Amino acid sequence: MSAEGDFGLIGLAVMGQNLILNMADHGYTVVAHNRTISKVDRFLANEAQGKSIIGAWSIEELCKKLKKPRKIMLLVMAGKPVDQFIEAILPFLEQGDIIIDGGNSHFPDSNRRTKYLAEKGIRFVGTGVSGGEEGARYGPSLMPGGNEEAWPYIKDIFQAIAAKSDGEPCCDWVGDDGAGHYVKMVHNGIEYGDMQLISEAYDIMKRGLGMPNKEIGDVFAKWNTGVLDSFLIEISRDVLYYNDEDGAPLVEKILDSAGQKGTGKWTAINALDLGMPVTLIGEAVFARCLSSLKAERGRAAKVLGGPTPKFEGDKAEFLENLEQALYASKIISYAQGFMLMQTAAKDFGWKLNKPSIALMWRGGCIIRSVFLKDITAAYRKNPDLENLLFDDFFNKAIHKAQPGWRDVVSKGALWGIPTPAFSTALSFYDGYRAKDLPANLLQAQRDYFGAHTFRIKPECATEKMPEGKDIHVNWTDLKRQSGTVGGKASGPGSPANTGSTNPLSLEAPLVGAIGARVRLTTTLSNTLEGTLFVADPITNLIAINTAPPPPTPSSNNTNSAAQPGDYHIIHVNQINSFKILFLGDSSSSKESSFESAFPKISNVNLAAAKQREEAAVRRLQENEQRLGKGVSREGQEIFDAISKTLPSRWHETRIIVLDRVMISPPYEVENCKTDKDFAALQRVKVVLGEERKKLADRMGRKGG
Repeated sequence: MSAEGDFGLIGLAVMGQNLILNMADHGYTVVAHNRTISKVDRFLANEAQGKSIIGAWSIEELCKKLKKPRKIMLLVMAGKPVDQFIEAILPFLEQGDIIIDGGNSHFPDSNRRTKYLAEKGIRFVGTGVSGGEEGARYGPSLMPGGNEEAWPYIKDIFQAIAAKSDGEPCCDWVGDDGAGHYVKMVHNGIEYGDMQLISEAYDIMKRGLGMPNKEIGDVFAKWNTGVLDSFLIEISRDVLYYNDEDGAPLVEKILDSAGQKGTGKWTAINALDLGMPVTLIGEAVFARCLSSLKAERGRAAKVLGGPTPKFEGDKAEFLENLEQALYASKIISYAQGFMLMQTAAKDFGWKLNKPSIALMWRGGCIIRSVFLKDITAAYRKNPDLENLLFDDFFNKAIHKAQPGWRDVVSKGALWGIPTPAFSTALSFYDGYRAKDLPANLLQAQRDYFGAHTFRIKPECATEKMPEGKDIHVNWTDLKRQSGTVGGKASGPGSPANTGSTNPLSLEAPLVGAIGARVRLTTTLSNTLEGTLFVADPITNLIAINTAPPPPTPSSNNTNSAAQPGDYHIIHVNQINSFKILFLGDSSSSKESSFESAFPKISNVNLAAAKQREEAAVRRLQENEQRLGKGVSREGQEIFDAISKTLPSRWHETRIIVLDRVMISPPYEVENCKTDKDFAALQRVKVVLGEERKKLADRMGRKGG
């Protein structure tokens, strides 16, 4: 059997068939295979007839018919089918052969497959393919990543079949491991955002301006000749022009409940994992979720009131504002997408080719648009551009669009028309340009209830609160120091109006009041009066003894013995009011002090008590160090599980194990890295894999 095939492809659904036909049109001989071999026969007898396409009725036959190094592309369902085909192909491959996954795989799977196959001497490429069936046939956008050693062998065929924009192929090498599928994931997320923005513009024109579908289609047609020229605007125009057999617009008959395959959700989840505010894609996903609640929304429409849209003003002017709002929001969406890719590149150690990514999306894909030329130019001018909004062109475009953008968002709110994508884009812009945000109060709240710490502003740093240090304060004491406990009365941290000069310091509240006579009212309306025995700023507990006060030297009371009393231990949060009646005088004689009000305590081992206190503080500090800051709940569960077996600590959002292995979000086995101890790396991978399996089992039981 002669080896004459340039390229092999498994999976003869429409996308696979069209890619094969595209390759054949460009002079390549392609070997086609499908698990259901009858599809091979039908394809050869019909679409492939007369072209340089060869059939293979088994994987072994496929591999024998390919030139070396063999290049085999899988266009099958993502997930287990990809792994199953890889295992089926491996026995017939040699070192240096290439496997390409062209499906919608999740990038962590491509990370894993790249490493797994590299260990076997096989080069793996995970490539995003966009453009749908037509793109596959006449020129898709291709986003390959993985083992870069494969690129010289597939570059010519990939760039030959890819779409062209201004003569340049919409295909280039993206980066290592799962970078290709990651970029495709972000592409799909941006696609979600673009579609939601266009749908919101349609809703505003329909319900806000009362425009019929044909007129809205005319607006889209006009927009498609300017800065919004794009595939999605074009097809939106076509949809609005399309009438059913009865002459009525078909779009009006379509149920307003949008589906999704999950790639937009992947983008939103990954943005949360990386701590990136990719808000527009997230809102686009949530908008689809809300649309799916059709029956529930129907019930809500009957009982929940709101304004009725009523437009007053210059319609043409408002449509210009709407165009500007759509343009500005698209800029935000792409800026957020590139922010996410930049962060992922740092996190996963990829070297992403940003100018090429924008170029790849200029043609052949769902989000193709004239707009992407400007993004390509921005990153070619400055490949290290921190944010697309910092480029002069986009900075000026946003500035020009702002008045109209704000008008549209405000009108949507006043009319009761939901604009989640427009609104979140504007909110992101205003938040991103804000020098100061109210997160200072938020962080103080977190420290108050959870001791999550905060950092001080550089200009406010002191010796006690230095810059760059995680700081925790006892907020209850601060509250008392300002004169309120429970928002009702003076607290234990505030000197009572007794004329006393005893100091009450912030660092050691009530130190000067130990032994004082106090009166308090609890949240249960119980009033207690007694001698302050303990005030602990760590636990926020106080203890008082309700014995009567001792007699003064001038008293005629001949019975000077201390009277017994009860001890009450109370948390400050349970105190409504607190008043110091009078302070003790530490310089007075024993008879005139409060010492006699307390029972005699002897044989107290102060050294042992000190050790117990220090041990308690150490345990508290260790427990705080075990809590990751800004990590997902799943990440914390993974840390807790691993640390039971191996010494672990947090470094920002990464888990450091054995001081030699780093696990990055999303804490999968393939996220483990080391540069010095590969034995430790394997050990950590085994433990992480086991804990991942246990976690999945637990989640499965909860779901069942």
